[in-house]
Amino acid sequence: MTFYEFESTPAGWNMGVAGDGETPVLLGGIANQAWSQKTGGVQYTSAGAVRLALDRDGTTLTDTFPGADGTGLDIKGQIQRVYCESPTFFIDGNGGAGPRTMLVTTDVAQLALAALQAAQDALAGVNSLNTLTANMVGFAVKTGGSYPARPPIGTRVVLWIGDTAPPTTGAGCAVAGDLWWQVG
Repeated sequence: MTFYEFESTPAGWNMGVAGDGETPVLLGGIANQAWSQKTGGVQYTSAGAVRLALDRDGTTLTDTFPGADGTGLDIKGQIQRVYCESPTFFIDGNGGAGPRTMLVTTDVAQLALAALQAAQDALAGVNSLNTLTANMVGFAVKTGGSYPARPPIGTRVVLWIGDTAPPTTGAGCAVAGDLWWQVG
């Protein structure tokens, strides 16, 4: 299971409003929650379908993760590093109440490079398939007493299948190099 890292970015702070109703303040010691959406959604927990952890290998699972209290090396209100099995999630910076702020994984560059590599690999597969099919045989099967028009595949060989030879004159007819398989 892959756990993606999230830590302090410009959005990664626990903020509140001072008594004047306008001045922002940093809040310390908040137990943050992780959610799947900005409103509603599913809370990511230690036992949920998408788990939340305090370490990259997912051994220390948790239901909440801390905002710094201002002691030690982290600034008061700074959201601590957390890991989640989902590459993007919203956190409730007020510990259960108030608006949620989206934190994007710090692994986003690695995820983008992996997606780019997957796209390049898929394109290489398509190019290989195009090369393979460029020389494949086309088919024209006689049904209802007549052949369809020659498939629009350029100079590739068409295998005409029917009880009579295909037409060799007119639009959509057999051309030199095409094959006829007589059946019926």
